Amino acid sequence: MANLEQQSRTAQEFILNIGKGGVAPARYADDLTAWSLLSGMMDKTLYLSKLDTVRQIFTPPLEITVDTVTAQAGRVVIQARSTGVLFNGTHYSNDYMFLVEFDSDDRITHVREYFDSTRAIQALVPAMREWNARHAASPA
Repeated sequence: MANLEQQSRTAQEFILNIGKGGVAPARYADDLTAWSLLSGMMDKTLYLSKLDTVRQIFTPPLEITVDTVTAQAGRVVIQARSTGVLFNGTHYSNDYMFLVEFDSDDRITHVREYFDSTRAIQALVPAMREWNARHAASPA
């Protein structure tokens, strides 16, 4: 049965730990999906791989501050802001609005992320591309 307080705590824990790759795998539903302004709709595998890239490209991890939380059963909306330094020395910050949705077992089923796309396009996207190019899997 859905628990509003648990969902609110889980959503906040998830947002606060984006810079560390997210939360424990058991917190995500098998059919997790996510959407962002720049990536569009993503399945669980793609989204979790993007979270892992975020974990790797910030040194130290991206720091996120939760400013406001609004919740109703099955949905939590979080207004937050971030700051961090990318592996290439570029400083990055952004403002966000997250919608985190849950199933009846309080697992995250969907994450929707709104942010200032100009800031992401200028700093984050190029850093992610550079990181991925440097760390592309070599043929076996």
